[in-house]
Amino acid sequence: YFSPEYQLAYNMTVDAHNVLLPRENRDVDQFDDLIQAYITEDYLVDTAYRRYINALDQLPATQFDLFDNLSRNVESAYNNEHLVPMISDWCQDYVPNMIEPQRRERNFYSSTVGPNKDRTVVIISDAFRFEAAKELQQRLDKRDVFGTEMQYAVTGLPSVTYFGMPSLLPNHELAYQGNKELLVDGQKAINLEQRMHILQTIEPQSQAMRLTDFLSLSSTEQKKYVVDQKVIYFYHNTVDATGDKPASEVNVFRAVEDAIAELERGVDRLRTISIRNIYVTADHGFIYRRHLLDSTDKINLPSDVDFEQKNLRYAIGSTDFDEIGVDNVKLGDILGNDDHRFVFYPSNANVFSVPGAGQNYVHGGCSPQEMIIPVLHVTTESRKSQATYATLAVTDSSRRITSHEVIVNMVQNDPVDETHRAATYALYFVDGNGRQISGEQLVHADITSINVNDRLIRRHIPLIDQDFERGGQYQLVIKNVEANTSTLIDYQMDLTVGGVLTLTSDSAHEETSENEATLIKLEQNFPGRFVRKDLTQRIKEGANVPTYVLEFLLGQFANSSDTETIERGVENVKKTLAHNYVRPDEAEKVKSKIREDGAYTVIDKLSVRLNEGEDRYEASFSNLGLTGVPVDEHYVQDYERLLIGGIWSIVRVSYDHESLDHFSIQKLNPIQVPFVDMQEVYAGRKAFTTEEWLDVLLRTTGMEPTQFTEREKWLLLSRIIPFVENNYNFVELGPRGTGKSHVYKELSPDSILISGGQTTVANLFYNMSRREVGLVGMWDVVAFDEVAGIHFKDKDGVQIMKDYMASGSFARGRNEIQASAGMVFVGNINQSVDVLLRTSNLFEPFPEMMGNDTAFLDRIHNYLPGWEIPKYRPEFFTKGFGFITDYFAEVMRELRKISYADAIDEYFSFGKQLNQRDVIAVRKTVSGLIKLLYPDGVFDKADVAKILEFAMEMRRRVKEQLKRIGGMEFYDVNFSYIDKTTFEETYVSVPETGSSSLIPDGQENPGHVYTVAYDESKRLSLIKLETQVVPGLG
Repeated sequence: YFSPEYQLAYNMTVDAHNVLLPRENRDVDQFDDLIQAYITEDYLVDTAYRRYINALDQLPATQFDLFDNLSRNVESAYNNEHLVPMISDWCQDYVPNMIEPQRRERNFYSSTVGPNKDRTVVIISDAFRFEAAKELQQRLDKRDVFGTEMQYAVTGLPSVTYFGMPSLLPNHELAYQGNKELLVDGQKAINLEQRMHILQTIEPQSQAMRLTDFLSLSSTEQKKYVVDQKVIYFYHNTVDATGDKPASEVNVFRAVEDAIAELERGVDRLRTISIRNIYVTADHGFIYRRHLLDSTDKINLPSDVDFEQKNLRYAIGSTDFDEIGVDNVKLGDILGNDDHRFVFYPSNANVFSVPGAGQNYVHGGCSPQEMIIPVLHVTTESRKSQATYATLAVTDSSRRITSHEVIVNMVQNDPVDETHRAATYALYFVDGNGRQISGEQLVHADITSINVNDRLIRRHIPLIDQDFERGGQYQLVIKNVEANTSTLIDYQMDLTVGGVLTLTSDSAHEETSENEATLIKLEQNFPGRFVRKDLTQRIKEGANVPTYVLEFLLGQFANSSDTETIERGVENVKKTLAHNYVRPDEAEKVKSKIREDGAYTVIDKLSVRLNEGEDRYEASFSNLGLTGVPVDEHYVQDYERLLIGGIWSIVRVSYDHESLDHFSIQKLNPIQVPFVDMQEVYAGRKAFTTEEWLDVLLRTTGMEPTQFTEREKWLLLSRIIPFVENNYNFVELGPRGTGKSHVYKELSPDSILISGGQTTVANLFYNMSRREVGLVGMWDVVAFDEVAGIHFKDKDGVQIMKDYMASGSFARGRNEIQASAGMVFVGNINQSVDVLLRTSNLFEPFPEMMGNDTAFLDRIHNYLPGWEIPKYRPEFFTKGFGFITDYFAEVMRELRKISYADAIDEYFSFGKQLNQRDVIAVRKTVSGLIKLLYPDGVFDKADVAKILEFAMEMRRRVKEQLKRIGGMEFYDVNFSYIDKTTFEETYVSVPETGSSSLIPDGQENPGHVYTVAYDESKRLSLIKLETQVVPGLG
């Protein structure tokens, strides 16, 4: 439901999401790393919090209660997960002399203003912190008459006006006189006249004025004021004037928005009088928190120490002291002189306990919010805006007409802003003679969002009822109604009289009419997202690379159903592999080529390790055989999986004859899909029946669904549940050759298959020495191949795994760490199921430490009967079309963000014999299957019932075996569900134990007897006795 009345509320949820996102743990070696982290990413949390609080203050009273809990969560996350760790890290690493000289606030004039030969205007806005300046920059960048570049400077301590304003002036020496006076070369710099005098001492053609006074002048007066001036300082005070007053500090975020608007207007006014070179900066920043501070947020300063100044975030004094939570720095180190006094500051987000009413708006202390100030360089042009019409581009890779209703997917190339104006387009098809053959659809290209995904457009254009020339050329007309101009795009007709797509006779494979209909739907709803699955095997030719790597390349060249396009694409992929894929036996040849050519692009699997001795990251190439190749740390930060398991990548490797390392990485592109539009998935799913969609999913995995029974198809599908359901614990045991481990190796770059079985707690969960999360934190699925060989080197390995499988978290040291990876166990059963059920249990292939641990086994959500899946034969592998694997992998990752665990509750309730773990397991399986089969959330009672029965069977199989191992503790295995409408109770069995009835129908085997008796707990029970004849011992 959407209404302008709720627009503010919708915006708040977005801002809340950005505050609540977990902050990444960064291993930083230098103070500069913290600065870079803040100016590139972390400032966005401050912006989101500011916007959330601003919106909260404007929220209608009728909606305020709706956000009560969310507001508490936002406040807690902002303070405890953003400010506290960030400021603690900042204070721990802060050393004044470690800041680059040109980035120090006191060198602003000499490094930024002084070297400029052109007339320079500086606008200093009091407390206009970095994140606010970034928003100003975004506004200016939308207009084609401005150019911007953002730099930064770092204030000294204390980060206050009476230190900051003088520091921004030209200076050779700064000296603190006490009483809030900082002298600039021996001169006071408190008021406007004193500051202008200091400016004119260095540059006679200088002026200083309040920005509000300047804007109140007429245009003629403004031009007269700036004429012949080389340096002009304008002072602006909106934020600090509001925040520093206890009565108005609650409105400081509103003041920030006012300041942004005022500064934008000021810059624009300067542009109109031909000022071309403008810098916007600030004397300091600030911290604002809405929640009231209590005693735990305050630090008491020692009463026996005299202080010249005491404030909430700093104090100045001559006597050093030790106090938990308090750091200090010498004033001389800040000012570059021999002043021995100290600036004391909280080494965290707390404040000093000092008198005063205002406590939520603070500055003066040591934090990026208070100390990083913007240096926004704005260049201007005096011309009028040259805004052009916003244009459209068709994004469909296939330009074929296969239906009487043609779906056209487009993107509005640019947002409507100062450089692009809105336009209206008419869309229709014409034949070779220019005659219109379709209806007309209008598109209003008026979208202002800078996010390209918000500018995606789809239109359905109906063709007129007539016969068309098969293979004929037609054109899509995109006509700008206002400008009366048109763009023509060629389309090929693949529509017969009946409207059914007919594949060309020389196609490499024959599809049934049913499959053809599915293919048409793929083309119409997922253009460019599918590929013919047999192509993977055709192009492999000894290239030992995962399917998702090959299909990534196929997606670039052959994502079409057109035979000619496919053949051309296959050849391109083969050529790419031949030239760039590194075969191990050709490694030396490739290294020689890199040396001779200076650089060369390779496709290989890269893994990275930290060389602590050299303090750098080094890459190893799996096939090329190179090790110790330096790799820029930003690649490691962007793609952490390089550190764990490695990633297949397209890498530009260069060679330097003079360098000791010789080889280096010029560019690294991991093979992965950067973005998936889930709305496309939801909308596209609606075009398919459940059976068609299931077949598409199975073909995506490489299987041909027509070769399997419906039961087998569901079993194959359930292998994918761990990819879409967080913390899903899955077991499949069965005969060899049924493809148990295939999907976990080939289907997604987000899963890892551990072969050989041996692992460690450090590898799987957390490496204490390196302080790195293991595989469960880096992958969506961790699969163990051949469960019989699983072995932990650590005594507590199985216990930690049990805890993780139950809660999705594990404790290492003092930390409780959350992760979402599913645990998958696959292995072989070397005996028939009947034999196992008579002599042991179905967990027998597990090692003893797991197979006899009922607590471990009870955490398994799904035991898939692998013995029901037939051994793979050539005809089982599809030649049909399925989603490109890496595209589907990203779809599955997105599906992990939603849950349908409560879908059961609308229609059914659980029987009494399901305990809490049973219910969780069943809900997870139901949620996973719904996400796969009905990602759009459109399903009915019958759909849920079918999925529920399947989920209960998979969990009951676990409980049946637990009963065999653990006895009567697990007696409650008769799973059932109750229809909330009819109150009918349905029992669910597992096939290997027979009927779902308590006593199976028909003739029992000889020696089997049922009777009623009391058990050890005096409960009336149904007892089954089985006898059999065995050879005696003689």
